[in-house]
Amino acid sequence: SAANDRFSTEFITTHLGASQVPAALGLDPYCAPILLWQRYKGLEPWPEQNKAMTWGHRLEPVIAAHAAEQMGVQLTKGETLQHPRIPWLVATPDYHAFANGVQIGLVECKAVGAVTFSHAVKQRWGDDGTDEVPLYVIAQVQTQMLTALALGVNASSTTVAAWIAGDTPRLYTIPYDEEAAQTIVTRASAFWLCVQSNTPPPPDATEAYQEYLKRRFPGSTERTIEADERQEMIARAYIEANAVRKQAEKDEQFARNQIETEMMDHERMTFAGGGVTWKSQNNGSALQPEFWG
Repeated sequence: SAANDRFSTEFITTHLGASQVPAALGLDPYCAPILLWQRYKGLEPWPEQNKAMTWGHRLEPVIAAHAAEQMGVQLTKGETLQHPRIPWLVATPDYHAFANGVQIGLVECKAVGAVTFSHAVKQRWGDDGTDEVPLYVIAQVQTQMLTALALGVNASSTTVAAWIAGDTPRLYTIPYDEEAAQTIVTRASAFWLCVQSNTPPPPDATEAYQEYLKRRFPGSTERTIEADERQEMIARAYIEANAVRKQAEKDEQFARNQIETEMMDHERMTFAGGGVTWKSQNNGSALQPEFWG
């Protein structure tokens, strides 16, 4: 069954899990679609257990226990569910929540900032009791609920229990959204078609795609391609964006020179909600923007 062989290489490479859906949609901050595609095609290795994963596993039972206590429910560990009509789509919810023996939804645990933390990461998460979670979490839990509901599991909502950089775990309630879930799975289907057809996903703005292109086309020839109308539009967009970038770099340098003139020998300049500060680097120091709440 799916629950028994979900850790095998064959199963992983022939199924798209809910936890991979954010990357397939370009929503995962740590894995671009092209990187995920290369993993499925055997061109890049699947990630090994790292420090963040290790701490995530260690903290999950603690986060789950807090969620169960706050919700007044009993939790049972989730197993891998395979969508009955989309055989390549699977989901493994962290927990199923029960009240008086009746399942009332799913629970997903997140350890955020257990190893590395930044204010920007924390800003993606709303206050306790809201539904304000990052888009990559939305994509994952909506996929999980769609799969569970297709199997007759009561998964009309998911409680996301997030431990964020040492704070008391926050609980977010994400209701099932049929339209959003269908849109997510439709886009995931487009990615899966790329995997099945050995076609890389469309170019995006990530460094991962640039690295893929460097490996695929390590050198150029003296041949020339005559652009068609679509290619000309793409080339002109690049030329325009390049000009905008160069002007933006000039504007940045001008503003930097002005700021440094005002700061003189001070280390930091602050204002409501942010500021700029000098940061030590290997090759000297650099002026960096800072933002805080």
